[in-house]
Amino acid sequence: MKALTVINGVVDPELSAEIGRYAQLSGFRTCSLRETVYRDRCLTGNIMYVDGEGAEFYREIMIQAGKDGNPVIAVPVSLRDKEVFRRYGKDITACMLYPFTYGDFRKTAGNYLNEELLQKRNLSYGRLYVDREQKQIVYKRKEMHPGPCEFEILLFLLEHIGKAVNRREITQILPPRKRESMRNIDTHIKNIRRRLDMQDVIISIRSIGYRIDLKEFYRWIVS
Repeated sequence: MKALTVINGVVDPELSAEIGRYAQLSGFRTCSLRETVYRDRCLTGNIMYVDGEGAEFYREIMIQAGKDGNPVIAVPVSLRDKEVFRRYGKDITACMLYPFTYGDFRKTAGNYLNEELLQKRNLSYGRLYVDREQKQIVYKRKEMHPGPCEFEILLFLLEHIGKAVNRREITQILPPRKRESMRNIDTHIKNIRRRLDMQDVIISIRSIGYRIDLKEFYRWIVS
């Protein structure tokens, strides 16, 4: 199953950048709408975000997205935006409060996207693409085939970005024969860091386990 796509219909530059950043951190592809290119087009995507100006400017695209069964999430940044969203009523699936956190973004997307799609989708993080079915990753346009344990550990960390996961949690996703020694986890993490240049991204949490650092991971994505 392919990665899911966020249609970024937010016009406000700062808010648009924030939507794009959190979408990338969540493993979504992103599609920005540009005035000169997409005025009369309807794009393919899985969830759309708009602010007040975006809702008016991309009105036809927004309405079509809803008709296609894709959630349209409004992000009001002013009282004027709230008035705009009231006018579109049935065309808006839900509203997010602003400002919001990465966790808020993930929760909203999870609430309005198909659960099966979320669980089975491939993950796209800029230069890193994770194919769940093939258990394969593409890094810097090169196919890589990590061992099954390394693939599952990387996937587990990506699904818990920003959160500390302990070694015992990680061992539960490994085959029984691999659960005997915690050192196996450290070796696999070391290999993942080396293969993907993630030395500063996957952080060791003393006496606990590991965590993908949000700030460093985003820097890694866009570098």
